Amino acid sequence: MKLNDKLIRRGRRLALLGAVLMLLIATTSTTWGAAKSVTVTLPNFQVTLNGMAIDNTTRKYPLIVYKDITYFPMTYYDCRFLGIESKWKAATGLEITKAGVPQSYNAETGSKNAGKYIATIVQTPIKVNGKNVDNSMEPYPLLLFRNVTYFPLTYRFAAEEFDWDYKFDAKTGLSINEKSGAAQQGQTAFTEVTLPIVNRSEGIRGAFTMVGDYFYYEGKNGKIYQAPISDTSKVKEVYSLPKSGIGSDYVYAGLHIKNNQAILTYHIGGATMGSDYVIRLNPDGTNETIDSGYSYLEDFGDITIRVNQGVPPFTNNLTIKYNKNIGTANDQFESIGDPNYIYGWDVEPCSDGTSYGRSKNLYLRGDQVFVLGCRDARQEDSHIGGTGHISGVYIVNIKTDETERITKNSARAFQIHGDTLYFLSGENMLYKKSLAFSEGGVVSNVEELMATGMVNEFVVTNGHVFYATAEYFLPDDKRYVENGQLYKVGSTASLNPKGIVAGLEVQEGYVIATFTAESESPYKLMVINKDGTVIYKTSEEASRVFINNGQLVFVKN
Repeated sequence: MKLNDKLIRRGRRLALLGAVLMLLIATTSTTWGAAKSVTVTLPNFQVTLNGMAIDNTTRKYPLIVYKDITYFPMTYYDCRFLGIESKWKAATGLEITKAGVPQSYNAETGSKNAGKYIATIVQTPIKVNGKNVDNSMEPYPLLLFRNVTYFPLTYRFAAEEFDWDYKFDAKTGLSINEKSGAAQQGQTAFTEVTLPIVNRSEGIRGAFTMVGDYFYYEGKNGKIYQAPISDTSKVKEVYSLPKSGIGSDYVYAGLHIKNNQAILTYHIGGATMGSDYVIRLNPDGTNETIDSGYSYLEDFGDITIRVNQGVPPFTNNLTIKYNKNIGTANDQFESIGDPNYIYGWDVEPCSDGTSYGRSKNLYLRGDQVFVLGCRDARQEDSHIGGTGHISGVYIVNIKTDETERITKNSARAFQIHGDTLYFLSGENMLYKKSLAFSEGGVVSNVEELMATGMVNEFVVTNGHVFYATAEYFLPDDKRYVENGQLYKVGSTASLNPKGIVAGLEVQEGYVIATFTAESESPYKLMVINKDGTVIYKTSEEASRVFINNGQLVFVKN
C-alpha cells in the first residue's frame, strides 16, 4: 500500500503479518444475563458494499433487517472491508473504531439461509470510537446473531461514527461505501499474509522486516528465513543464529532496514565480555558480517564512522575508515578527534560515580562528524561538579581532529535536520539550535526551548517535531507512568488522548507511533505524513512496524 494522504495507491498493498490471525469478533450473552429475543429477516433487496454485490443467500453472516432497518455484521473481515476495526475482550466487551483504510474482501459462506431468524438484543458492553453505547436506550438496539454483533445502519452509526456513504434505492437496493473509494476502484489497501514468525518462550515475537522484494523473519530453532513477497511459500534459510549459552535457547535477533538493505543484529556472550554482531543479508540469500564487538557504526558511502562502545567506556574511541581502501593494506579504522574525549556515550554523574548510556546519534556533514561526547571523567576540567549530565553535542573535524562542543546545555540525544540541531538535555528538556553561520561566520549560541515539560523521546520530519512526554506521576494511583502521551510542537492537544507511547520513530519521512496495550485510547498505532498530518491509525497492536518503498507493513500481536 503506497502511503499518501488517503493511504491508497494502485498496485501497492499493506500487509499485516503474524503467526495467528483472528477470524472474527464474537460476542456472547451467557455471562451477562438473559437477553430479549427478536425476529429478524434477510433483506429482500440487493445489497452492495464498496461496489461489490453481496449474496446473502449462502453468506455465513448475512445482513439482516429489524424494525425496517438494515443491520450490518461486525465480523473481522466485514469491518475491515469498510474501513473500521472490531475488537472483543471478555472483560470490556466489543470496541469498534474508525480506521479509514479498507481491507480486501473476504466472504465467509455457509449453508443456504432461511428468510427469517431469531436474534437477541446485545447485553454486553459496547464502545464506538471510544464512547460507551447504552444499548437499552437505543431505538434500534444492537443485535446478536450467530454469535456476532450487528449494528443498525442508522445515520448516527453509519454516517457519523463510521463515516460511510450509504443510500437506498427501490431499484438498486442498499449501497454502502467507505469514503476513500479504494475498494470501488479495484485497489487493495489491506492484504493479510500469514508467516510462521516464532514466538519466543518469554512471549516475545521473533524478528521481522521487509526489504525490497523479500520478507525476512525469524522462524523456529534460530533460523532466519527469506521469502518473496509475491510468493511466501518459496522460503529460503539465510542465517542460523547461535545458541545464547544460557540453556538451549538462541540469541535474541533484530532485523532492520538500513540503506535499503536487510540487517541482522544480535548479541552473544555476557554484558561486558560479549559481542554485538551486525550481519548484512543479501537478496541472493548470502550474508556477510559488517561488524562485531561493542560498537556503533554508520556507513556514509565513501566513509564509515565507528564508535567503540566497549565497557568500561574509554577515551580516543572515535574512528574512521575510507571505504575506497577496502581490501587493501590500509583497510583499517583509524582514530580521529581529541584523544582525551569519550565519544558516543550519554554521560551523567550520579551518587555512586558516573552513569553511561550508549548513543546511536552519529552524523557526517562535509568534514565534520556530529557526536555525543565529553572529556574523560577523570580529567579536572571534565565539567563534572554540577548535578546534571556532562555530555554534549560535539563537532569533530575528520581532517584536523579539532573537537568543539556546540551545545551549552548538556545533551543525552540529538538529531540534525537541515541546518537545525534538535537535542534532548540531561534534564529531559527539548531544545533546538541553528547550525547556520551568521554574517560574522559563527554559529548562533541560542538554544530555543521547544516544549514546556519534560520529554522522553522525540522525532522530526520535514520541520515538524513530535514528542512523547517524559515520566509523570499519577497522584490517584500513586505511581509513575514511564511514557506519556504524543504531542506535536506548537499544539497543546494530545494526538492520541489517553494513549501512552511505546515507540516513536521516523521511516522514509513518516512518523510511526505505537502505543502500549494498556493505553485507554482505542488506537495502538498511528502513522503521520511529512505534512505532520495523521493519515492512518488502527486498534491493532503491532510488535514490528516498517515502511519500505512507501509500503506500510506491521506484525500483529
